[in-house]
Amino acid sequence: MAKRVRRAVKFGARIAAAAKNKLESKVKLLVKSRIITKKEAKNLMKAIVSEIRAEKARIKQFAKQELRRGLKKAKPLIKKAAQRVRRLRKR
Repeated sequence: MAKRVRRAVKFGARIAAAAKNKLESKVKLLVKSRIITKKEAKNLMKAIVSEIRAEKARIKQFAKQELRRGLKKAKPLIKKAAQRVRRLRKR
């Protein structure tokens, strides 16, 4: 379970990095064609990057909750398995 969560987080980070690079190239194109000014472009980039960071934090919190829920479900099973092992060792 934890391995899947780590993979998903890493995949999300790669997607976010690719999106940021693509966004930067599109904004540079808008500035170059004089549709927006450099100041507007900077403000736009800051707004989008802050939104990406907020989304990252939200996803991280969700992943932690899912991991806790998975561990909570697994605890009774782990206890039963540990008891079996203890019984076998006593014999």
